[in-house]
Amino acid sequence: MTRTVLFVNGPSQDGSDRFFGWPTSLLYAIAPSVRAMKVGQLDVEYKPRIFEPVSCVHGVNDEEARSAFREEMAGVDIVCASTTYDSLYPTLRLFDEARAVNPSVVNVLGGPHFDEVHDIDEFNDLLCHPGSVDFGVAGDGEFALEAVLRAITDGTGELCDMDGIPGRAWVYSHRGRAATSGRPLKLDELPFMPIELADGERHRNDFDIFVEGEGILPTAQMIAKRGCAYDCEYCSERRSLTYPNARSIDSLLGEVYLLR
Repeated sequence: MTRTVLFVNGPSQDGSDRFFGWPTSLLYAIAPSVRAMKVGQLDVEYKPRIFEPVSCVHGVNDEEARSAFREEMAGVDIVCASTTYDSLYPTLRLFDEARAVNPSVVNVLGGPHFDEVHDIDEFNDLLCHPGSVDFGVAGDGEFALEAVLRAITDGTGELCDMDGIPGRAWVYSHRGRAATSGRPLKLDELPFMPIELADGERHRNDFDIFVEGEGILPTAQMIAKRGCAYDCEYCSERRSLTYPNARSIDSLLGEVYLLR
């Protein structure tokens, strides 16, 4: 039976404190999985639009956000969410909503927050919230997420051939922890982001620093490099968590032309 997945860019718990741009990191993270679905290599369908409310603030718009999420959950079997620190708790509540709508739903958590806390048991969200989170993905999650979706769809929950997956990623489930090969991931090996899954009309005029006349110029975002040579303890891109890695000029230009 083909499963259906909903991708979620976690809403902030503070409507005035978040990044208002495209869900760029999530789009790159899901790109290999979406590509596999498109060519029939993964028996999963995806909802055609990422669920990405700007905020879910208790007592302000949380009921509205949860109601919209319940509508999106129609026919959904898997929820994959990316969170930063300020979107964690609203996202965990959405996971609970997903389970209320579909008790057999599988919830997958990733993103900068989980990257930073996954190896600390007291803060690992799968260990702290086992009733809400089924899988947690930290590190280079692109191909690791595809492996998680295969494990879910084959009905075993077994993560296969993790040693053959490029990148430094860790996948947590209620069976324990598994790691990928540890080989540095070449960013040129990633497919371009499936930007059509984002709300283009909402995002194309996100940045009012780019103005022409009286109008805001349309923009899109790309990742050219990730990882940092420094080790600032508050940053999910610090050297101890990731490694400096850049895309080639040809890869960047290819995506620029496609976006244009």
